[in-house]
Amino acid sequence: MLTIGELSGRTGMATSALRYYDELGLVRPTAREGGQRRYGEDAVRQVGVVLLLRELDFATADRSASPPLDVGARRTIESGRARRADRQRAGRAHGTGALTRVPEG
Repeated sequence: MLTIGELSGRTGMATSALRYYDELGLVRPTAREGGQRRYGEDAVRQVGVVLLLRELDFATADRSASPPLDVGARRTIESGRARRADRQRAGRAHGTGALTRVPEG
């Protein structure tokens, strides 16, 4: 079991952000001991998913409604991210510089 400080150290996420994600139901502690949050090893992966979705510009509300991502879903998102980066590079090459979002679904 990891304390919130240990999880913060492993993920680079501030403890205040981890508490916020707990409130949203994104990264939940598996237990509490003496009023302190205790996280399982899978919490490191969960934080990684939150960070990935944040990097992909998902709204927090969108993440809280989404189930945890499996490997196939993660690959789909990474593929979409690569397509978005290609479009952005192409836009800069054509002088538009427009940023676009990857379509949902």
